[in-house]
Amino acid sequence: MKHYRLAPQHLFPAALEDCIFVIKFFLQDKVLAKYGVDPTRICISGDSSGGTLAATVTQLKDG
Repeated sequence: MKHYRLAPQHLFPAALEDCIFVIKFFLQDKVLAKYGVDPTRICISGDSSGGTLAATVTQLKDG
């Protein structure tokens, strides 16, 4: 994800919510099929605060 809502204009957890939204959108069957993505081979990464967001979303439980 290239752009997410940034502090201080947008308070926590706005950036995390943006990342979750994008990941859930991408993991839809129709999107995976459109781009020919194998859902068992997806990697999520980030740099600096984006790395923290990537680490956080990979540890969230669905629910």
